[in-house]
Amino acid sequence: PMKIYSYLGAGVPVIATNIVSHTQVLTEKNACLVEPDPSSIAFGINKLASDQEYAKQLASQAKLDAEELYSYQAYKHHLVAIYQNLENKKQ
Repeated sequence: PMKIYSYLGAGVPVIATNIVSHTQVLTEKNACLVEPDPSSIAFGINKLASDQEYAKQLASQAKLDAEELYSYQAYKHHLVAIYQNLENKKQ
């Protein structure tokens, strides 16, 4: 499951099946989500290959999401916020 973060940060469009384990991180704004069947996957691949503007938008948003939401810096920020929240509750 962790590989999806690397895919988002790669600067290329991501295609994935529209299942719960993927949509916890992926959205229609940062990935081409398709149904988990061969014809839908083929359709998604064709769409990415034929619509370069769409592919570029997805890749751009995916990279932004990776940096803002799933980077080491974002992880540290969230962790500090959790500890601060716990500290505030002790007081």
